[in-house]
Amino acid sequence: MVLLKFRTIFLGSFDTPVHGSVVSGNIPVTGWALDDIGIVSVKIKRDPVAGDPGGVIGPDGLVYIGEAVFIRGARPDVEAVYPGYPNADRAGWGYMMLTNFLPGQGNGVIRLHAIVEDTSGQIVDLGVRVITCENAYRVKPFGTIDTPRHGGLISGDAFVNFGWALTPSPKKIPRYGSTINVIIDGKNVGHPTFDQYREDIATLFPGYINSDGAVGYFIFDTTQYENGVLRSLGAQRITKVMLMGLAPVFLRYTTGL
Repeated sequence: MVLLKFRTIFLGSFDTPVHGSVVSGNIPVTGWALDDIGIVSVKIKRDPVAGDPGGVIGPDGLVYIGEAVFIRGARPDVEAVYPGYPNADRAGWGYMMLTNFLPGQGNGVIRLHAIVEDTSGQIVDLGVRVITCENAYRVKPFGTIDTPRHGGLISGDAFVNFGWALTPSPKKIPRYGSTINVIIDGKNVGHPTFDQYREDIATLFPGYINSDGAVGYFIFDTTQYENGVLRSLGAQRITKVMLMGLAPVFLRYTTGL
């Protein structure tokens, strides 16, 4: 763990991915952050690479990837050591990053940054993690869950959980979705409706057998669960003997508005 202090009142760590690791598919980008007045955001960014259009490079010279979310209770170890800091019970942050969306469809060396901002506008870079992405020869399926959002709040008796999945040729995902299992709180609750077209996925990932029908959705009743934190909601794809989990999400849900 790398521990940074700023003005003696800022604390944080950029824990994963491991510096120098070789990765593919979905990977967790995680760490924690606290300061004396409260953290408002952790943004995951990367260094520019050759071929990046100028418009994607921000004033800080970095390219935005996504926003990490804070999950209450995710880092009890940090809360135990720093109980007096604001929001110490939600110091842990995380972002599930699909490396296939990185430059070169997820092939090459990437320098990641975790940029933390507090309520006063103070910005701190938690450091750099260098990873090598190797998706060109990946044989496992890949994809992501789009809804619900990681760390989001959901409710209602007909919530739509959707995402997408592809697998390298010559393998394919059956178009009726029988090899995709929706897992909620560790329990298999069914198969999604699959084989739905989405232009951005078909354009970004042409040439796969399922490119024109990579999207699936599953409707479930949140009122069947007690109010609180739903520890995991995900999907598993089985292609022959391969088992690959789409990024699990942690979320809060309520049975009433």
